Amino acid sequence: MLVGREVRFSFEKTSLPPSNILVFDSRSEYACAVLLEKYLPDWEAQTRFTFQIPIDNKRVDFRVGDTFIEFHPLKLGHKRRSPLFQEIEAHAKTLYHDKRRALLDQNGYQNYPLIVAYNEREFFVKVIKEFGTGYPRESVFLDEFQKLRFLLDVK
Repeated sequence: MLVGREVRFSFEKTSLPPSNILVFDSRSEYACAVLLEKYLPDWEAQTRFTFQIPIDNKRVDFRVGDTFIEFHPLKLGHKRRSPLFQEIEAHAKTLYHDKRRALLDQNGYQNYPLIVAYNEREFFVKVIKEFGTGYPRESVFLDEFQKLRFLLDVK
């Protein structure tokens, strides 16, 4: 799992890294990459190919086979679950998905599936369970994700 490779985060104030260094936009994105490598036996984070894939002037987080994957937690400021909040959340998800779908469609990827996971539970269900093997039950996976997100040792 990212063994032997140097990783950095884009929010760290460093000079532009060499191409062999993986640069993550968030700790959650780092957790996704580590867990993809762990539970998808043939997947490896390779910048521009399976990780941070450039499309037009944007980047898509991950690619597994022909499927593009975005991990995009919504930051709406509070956790209220009122009907209005749920409606706003659903609208935000639709807007983001449609924007990323349009990016792919306008750049020759019309027939390539797109998965958007808005939290680690969705990432487990939509990505790990769909493409992975030997993965643990959901609660164990979520704990593993959180430990990686906070850069704790994971066994």
